Amino acid sequence: MKVEYYKKVVKPLNLLDGVKPLNVETRLLKSNEIVQILYKNRQVMEIIKKFGGLGKIDAAQLIEYNGRKLLVLFMNSNIKLTPIVIDLATGKILPSKLIPIKQYGENVPITTSTSTETMKYTKMTLELLRTSGVIAVSEQLIQRAITTYMQLQAYREVNVTSYKLAVQLGDKPRYTTLGYYIEDEACGAWYISGHLVYKVCAKGRFYVNPGKEVKLVADKSYYKVNPPFVNCDFKHKVYSTDIAVSIRADGLAALIDCPITTKLSAWAVIAVDKWGNVDNDTGGSKWIDLSCGCWPPT
Repeated sequence: MKVEYYKKVVKPLNLLDGVKPLNVETRLLKSNEIVQILYKNRQVMEIIKKFGGLGKIDAAQLIEYNGRKLLVLFMNSNIKLTPIVIDLATGKILPSKLIPIKQYGENVPITTSTSTETMKYTKMTLELLRTSGVIAVSEQLIQRAITTYMQLQAYREVNVTSYKLAVQLGDKPRYTTLGYYIEDEACGAWYISGHLVYKVCAKGRFYVNPGKEVKLVADKSYYKVNPPFVNCDFKHKVYSTDIAVSIRADGLAALIDCPITTKLSAWAVIAVDKWGNVDNDTGGSKWIDLSCGCWPPT
């Protein structure tokens, strides 16, 4: 029997409340478009080489403002989020700042508890499996699966920050806002006695021009697994409309045991719309299964 755990923010967070639309045009660049820019502009090529080459580009964006074309690069080698902004007309790096606006975070247990009825059902099921004659299951293995099942605690972890991109376009130290970015991460996580055993995170970087557009700059979704569990499956997918962009990540993990094991699922969904509203959902389930770790697949 699977016991489901689920947590949703009823009211979406607004990370850009009161921010006005910008008079800019933007688009994300594909790899071949970046290569074309490099062939046309040797100065830009030298800049990219300095920061590790094409392979280090996490995402590239073209911003057009007052007749100027600016190349915005997020590099994997960057320790900080701040991108590199290059004026394509001059081939020079422009001074830029990514200034935090709002931040929200939480790490809380999901308060759904395992009922006595569920545990009775689980024990009866395991007893039937043990005495079925199909496979011999020791009392020790049964007890270990039940103990692990009982100790598992579901958590919701969220970390969201909004920034504005300010660029110095002239000789004077005056900065112009050319865009807003939202870094959003939500995780469905499982702990045993404070020790993380598995979590699945939907994580993304979004560009927002309030009321006009939202674009996914980078999908950075991931999972983490620690002994005694192993990861069985992980996948993430992007969904996009004219109004909002969302990412869903799903994962499955299993206790390293055989032929009775404890399995976990976890999922997370993040969504950002063109007004800067952020919506995060997380959830998962746990159950005891007749299998050896991840095999056979659930």
